[in-house]
Amino acid sequence: MLRRAAPRLRLILRLALIRPTVCPPRAKTRTALWLDRLVAIVREMKRATIVSATPSYLHVEFRSALFRFVDDVEFVLDDSARVIHFRSASRTGYYDFGVNRKRMQEISDRYLAVTQKRS
Repeated sequence: MLRRAAPRLRLILRLALIRPTVCPPRAKTRTALWLDRLVAIVREMKRATIVSATPSYLHVEFRSALFRFVDDVEFVLDDSARVIHFRSASRTGYYDFGVNRKRMQEISDRYLAVTQKRS
């Protein structure tokens, strides 16, 4: 079945099998602290602009260095599950050479490091 699939479908299937998902960080702290920690992490990163922030939502724009493409990153706190869900998407284009995935992994790693350091 895989041999007869269109080349694009095969590529998508292959990428889905190779790439593991990025796990969302656990929100081990009170609701007010998770946003402060994420804002501090984002402010340390290059070419980041905080668009909006509420107690349970954070929207950030990242610009690429060369062509200044905009990537939208959203964080939503699921307080009942104590998990921070995130979404990262390019506004233009189809492929970003894994930049969004690397960025989200970096933010997740930094958040977990800060949380473990303070607890």
